[in-house]
Amino acid sequence: MIMKINRDRLHSQLLGLDLRSPCIVASSVLTGDMERIRLAERFGAGGISTKMAMPTTPPKSQPDIILRPKRSGIVSPGDKRLIIDDACSLVKQAKSETSMAVIANLLAPAEDLEAWQMMAVELRRAGADALELDISCPHIPKDVDYVPSIPIGTCVAQFPDATERVTRAVKSVVDIPVLCKLTAQVTDIAEIARACERGGADGIVAINGLRAAPPIDIWNGGRPKYSTMERHNLGTLTGTPLFSIACRVVAEIVRTVNLPVIGCGGVSTWQEAVEMMMWGASAVEMCTSIIVNGFEVVEKINAGIDNFMAEKGYSTTSDFVGAALDHVVSIDAVTFRKFDLSVDRSICNMCRLCLTPGICVAITASDDAIIIDNDRCLDCGTCVQVCPRHAIKIEYSDVGVER
Repeated sequence: MIMKINRDRLHSQLLGLDLRSPCIVASSVLTGDMERIRLAERFGAGGISTKMAMPTTPPKSQPDIILRPKRSGIVSPGDKRLIIDDACSLVKQAKSETSMAVIANLLAPAEDLEAWQMMAVELRRAGADALELDISCPHIPKDVDYVPSIPIGTCVAQFPDATERVTRAVKSVVDIPVLCKLTAQVTDIAEIARACERGGADGIVAINGLRAAPPIDIWNGGRPKYSTMERHNLGTLTGTPLFSIACRVVAEIVRTVNLPVIGCGGVSTWQEAVEMMMWGASAVEMCTSIIVNGFEVVEKINAGIDNFMAEKGYSTTSDFVGAALDHVVSIDAVTFRKFDLSVDRSICNMCRLCLTPGICVAITASDDAIIIDNDRCLDCGTCVQVCPRHAIKIEYSDVGVER
């Protein structure tokens, strides 16, 4: 069932891309064929980033997936990529059969600038609205990413000079927006963002999946848990575990360069989409939550954002993009409010969950009451968050309010 949503509120323009929603389906198995791309449009995606294009026949792979506990994320060895001709055909078809913004994702060997330029021109000719340079792909095989200045096991986006060089080369041959997709696995994300800006990037996508060890069968000699593999490569972690990392990276980039950012990493609810946008993202890319829970997630997030905007009186998403940055200061300028904690005994059911945090020695229990010693309290707030009935109250002594 398609939900009733005020599309005008969600509609935005980003680098000339007409987005009917801030939700974009990230480059993945979800965007490698028209059957799934049509589902993305049906459930309200504002755009798609097509499955990665490569200049030569990609290495054999398939989307074997291991779900983390409680379906919170995915560790995957990757999935098939598209040779450039197939990618161009897919872009053409997506442009002719859908009304979504079509961003073409591409990857070439790090210093083969001619290959980057060739693919960029071909994808532009196929009708791509923008290009996403996947300079941070965590699955790059040795024969693709190895050149003298880029060590094996790393990617372009971990080196400012290489990032700038590839970006400039692509920008010199196309007249559509070019976005650089970055990784959090760098020493200084601000330095990489500045390299994108120097190279002429129009925007940034952050972040890609993070390189992570795949699950193993400890009862079977450490063999892969992947159902279809005898042996495996070191995989990639995506989904909810990336969310807070992605938000920080988005915030750092937005505070460093004057480029729009599409946030990516762990968005699975409308609240998380809004939060990432308040950290500075102009739109969000989604992947893992759709893989696990279906394309209906996109429509649910759209509906949630729409309701939130109506309640808060926001006319466009730009009204709240970057709002959280107004409250960020250096660590030496952080201020703390004075407060005491109390227990509302009319709500408390003596479940005693507030006694479990190892950090706390300020809470004890009698037979019929929870007792908080505010003199011993660390003011960490953990007990407030673990109480399922919200019975622990914060009483601010500096302004006399309660929350």
